[in-house]
Amino acid sequence: MALERGIQVSVIYHSGILRAKESAEILGERMSVATVAELSGLLPEDDPAIVKAELDAANDSILLVGHLPFMSRLAGLLVIGDPEQQVVEFSPATLVCFIRSAAQWKMAWHIAP
Repeated sequence: MALERGIQVSVIYHSGILRAKESAEILGERMSVATVAELSGLLPEDDPAIVKAELDAANDSILLVGHLPFMSRLAGLLVIGDPEQQVVEFSPATLVCFIRSAAQWKMAWHIAP
């Protein structure tokens, strides 16, 4: 999946909820990512605008491990500008890659189990 696609990230952030933390640590180990940390704003009911601001300011590739409905709302906010609009069907263990070109975010690909 992600490793087969040659994906490299600088940091992995998780919500702090146990399962997300465990998943982030496994991904960090498998992808040889040194920094795996909790990031506030990734909880299921958090405002995705907070994390979008972090992503917009980032210069490096970031992997987020989070929950529904947050991840779906963040995807809608990034791509369409509306967190209530669905741009991808999220189920557990779905991976989605977003890329930023100038100030515009696009979904590059997704993998669903």
